[in-house]
Amino acid sequence: MNNITSRENQTAPGPLSRTNVTAIAELVPIASVIVIMNTLVFVVFLNSEKLRTPANMILFSLAITDFLTGALNIPMLIMVVFTPLIASNTVRFHLGYLLPVIHTVTAILSVYHIVFATLEKYLSIIWPITHRLVKRQTVIKVLMMVWLFAFVIGFIPFAWINKIPSPLGMKYVIGYVACCFVVVFLVPYIIMVYAFFKMFRAIARGAGQNGTSRTRKKLKRKIARERKCATLFFSMALLFVICWFPWFLLQLLIPLNLKSLRVPAHVFAIVRYVTSFINPMLYSLMRPDFKQAVKNLIRRMRLPRVLTFRFSCLGKDKGKKNLDGDVDPDCSSPFEQLYNLSNQPEGSMKNEDPSTVEIQLGD
Repeated sequence: MNNITSRENQTAPGPLSRTNVTAIAELVPIASVIVIMNTLVFVVFLNSEKLRTPANMILFSLAITDFLTGALNIPMLIMVVFTPLIASNTVRFHLGYLLPVIHTVTAILSVYHIVFATLEKYLSIIWPITHRLVKRQTVIKVLMMVWLFAFVIGFIPFAWINKIPSPLGMKYVIGYVACCFVVVFLVPYIIMVYAFFKMFRAIARGAGQNGTSRTRKKLKRKIARERKCATLFFSMALLFVICWFPWFLLQLLIPLNLKSLRVPAHVFAIVRYVTSFINPMLYSLMRPDFKQAVKNLIRRMRLPRVLTFRFSCLGKDKGKKNLDGDVDPDCSSPFEQLYNLSNQPEGSMKNEDPSTVEIQLGD
């Protein structure tokens, strides 16, 4: 027990004397945008039945991963590294040890979700019949395996926590980071590059096919959709490499204690979070189904206001009809009166059903 306490006192930095306001000012806006953008994905996905396809289930799970980055990773980084909130060296040591672990977990989750999404698109283009047999339950099972795999690999460093900061412990750390580099980056990106090559070649080959005029138009539309989806996933994979490759490279170089790494480490610590709010933007801007779902959600949110306003005018006090059977003009808004005057034939207002006017306004 005394050895463990001594190790924690040696490795855990002492409490900060003051808060690093500059670092917090950089990280809080990033975390806020990440949470807002991914919450929008949650709301749109959960409010649209059409979006609940096997392919979009993968993107929804990826949004959960990105949300955790803004709601868990960044707040923990601020609390442990940039504030004096934690006075205990023991607590500070364990949270500081947990911090890179949860970052590794989210990194593994992100890259394997993109791999899974790429393979799903690969099946839809190369093996369309097999792709139709893929059910939602199958996708959910694979996603559960991805999450389990990420947590198992991510929490392996706790196996040698008692050996930190001995030379043997540092060897374990370097070996672990090197293995993560291969498992999380090298192997998945070989798979993705192969899938992208096969998809783009199949799309290019399909573009050169001949047929009737109607068939060619349908084929062109299909190829355009497939090319757009393939480009989307390629952009996500490329963005992930740009943002996360330096992170693992720095993990390999940190044991060297090079002072020249301080500035690159700070820059890439900010850049690595970019994927977590760029991914939701890709969903809304480059995927027609999500874009249409957002429009439908906004339309449904606006329609009840119109209906509520209209039926409030048809209440007990203001909704009474006059002797001629017309709705009291004091009840309706100037917009409604102008709408009725411009769209109804002369003399027909006496027999007009208010519900008909309401339906027209709702549309």
